[in-house]
Amino acid sequence: MKEERNKVEMRVMFEDNISFEQLKWEPIVKDGEWPDYVMTIQEFIDTVKYGGFIDYDGYGNYANADMKSNAMVYPSDVEKGLMEKDERFTHIVWYNR
Repeated sequence: MKEERNKVEMRVMFEDNISFEQLKWEPIVKDGEWPDYVMTIQEFIDTVKYGGFIDYDGYGNYANADMKSNAMVYPSDVEKGLMEKDERFTHIVWYNR
């Protein structure tokens, strides 16, 4: 439930044009360890469209090439047209359950 609330809060932040800097950012590589999977946004969209990810599988965080944000993304966002269109987000860091 907390994840869903955070997702709604992040969506409100973007709709209200709150500055990008108010997001929380951290390096993708932490303590020398890479997360489950890092992909471009287009790779994420294509994977969802071809059935590779569903909401039950996990979630992602919007990111750029070096840093991940606390803005969450779910596979169903692709189908619902809810993907963030901010060009500063270029990647998704994916976390399997």
